Amino acid sequence: MQPNKRNKIIGFCIKTTIVILAILFIYKKVFDKEHLEDYIASYRLIITNGQSLPILLVVVILMLFNWSLESWKWKMMIQKIETISFLKAIEAVCTGITVSFFTPNRVCEFAGRVFYLTKADRIKASLIAVIGSFGQTIVTIVFGGIASLIYCREILKLDTFLFYGIASIATVVMALLILFYFNTPMLTILSDRVSFLKRFHKYTEVFTYFSTKELLKVFVLCVLRFLVFTTQYYLLFILADVHLSYIEGFMMIAMVFFTVTVVPTIALTEIGVRSASATYFIGMISSNHFGILFASFTLWFINLVIPSVFGAIFVFNFRLFRTK
Repeated sequence: MQPNKRNKIIGFCIKTTIVILAILFIYKKVFDKEHLEDYIASYRLIITNGQSLPILLVVVILMLFNWSLESWKWKMMIQKIETISFLKAIEAVCTGITVSFFTPNRVCEFAGRVFYLTKADRIKASLIAVIGSFGQTIVTIVFGGIASLIYCREILKLDTFLFYGIASIATVVMALLILFYFNTPMLTILSDRVSFLKRFHKYTEVFTYFSTKELLKVFVLCVLRFLVFTTQYYLLFILADVHLSYIEGFMMIAMVFFTVTVVPTIALTEIGVRSASATYFIGMISSNHFGILFASFTLWFINLVIPSVFGAIFVFNFRLFRTK
């Protein structure tokens, strides 16, 4: 069998396996829900309620805006090694969501993206994806860290000495993370000073591709994305009759996303971690636990399940093997 034909068969089998696993994971998580019938009844009520349906539609529109921001960020960053269209960037991002559904903290999201590239080095592309993902992680940690400090001060009522000690450590950690992000070119310099890493200079030089101004643009897009899905969450709480002010909601939601970020999960179990942390934190303000679970499940479904379904279609468009 010719190598090209063999590669096509292997590639098709791998892509089919990814799609089947994604569908099975989604099916299991959606249809094995304890409150599924209650959720369905709630959705029916929302659809028939003229006041509630617009809120749900806004959340869906914000999902499109959210992933459009991420697609634009990917297009902007990857153009350092290959120019792609915005449409290709959207397809790549959706495919990445599908591929990452069964990996811890969706770390393999970059894999679905880099296989959409036709010429660029895939290792370099993966490192570029890491930079973008690191920016989003820092934004979540910073907002979550600030919210956690407010939580410790205002709700837990920690001793003043203990609070300032924790606040000082948290501030230093967040400042170091931000400083590290805006000085990623230092990674190239440091790796070149280590003998066994120096041989990988052609890859590590990726960290010098982005100026401080460009990294700031990426960081701003990350902040916008965080504000978008935080607003989505808050709107879903309104939809589910979970009563809390925007400030309270923003603080608790930031802590929920912070927890999801630092706790190792896969997309299949992420909803469980998110629901548990949301019930814990927001449950301190609202006794409507079903509403909290409903909002968490709906956000997970809209932001991850829907794009991953489209990604399952796009999976068959990327190339696992390149023709020399």
